[in-house]
Amino acid sequence: MRRYTFPYRQEYSTLIGDIHRPVVTVHLQSRDGRWVGFTLYADSGADITLLPKSACDGLGFVLEAGEEGHVGGITQGRIRVYVHEINMKLGEEVFAAKVAFADTDTVPPLLGRTDVFDRFKVCYANKRRETSFIT
Repeated sequence: MRRYTFPYRQEYSTLIGDIHRPVVTVHLQSRDGRWVGFTLYADSGADITLLPKSACDGLGFVLEAGEEGHVGGITQGRIRVYVHEINMKLGEEVFAAKVAFADTDTVPPLLGRTDVFDRFKVCYANKRRETSFIT
């Protein structure tokens, strides 16, 4: 059994002031084979990992080459996305994961459940301000 633990990140909310949010660092394999690190919000409510358009460009993928779809959130707005299957590394674990790239840069980077939460037991420890991913 392996455990990968990530500390929450302190941020500011205009609604409630200082807050600690669960984040995780993952690496995605670019089109040319490089591993590129991303810090994402660990979001158990997100169906799929979501990244902005600029991340797709930075990884060397053609946005529109992915499967077109839409995602929505608490605002009930819809955002066009293109889903690509990309190698992801979390800790020492490497696996293929579906990643939805938005056609805009105005989305928060989210680590969603699809292909990730199936591989790990995910524990949010709010009192300790950390999230663990356990194989």
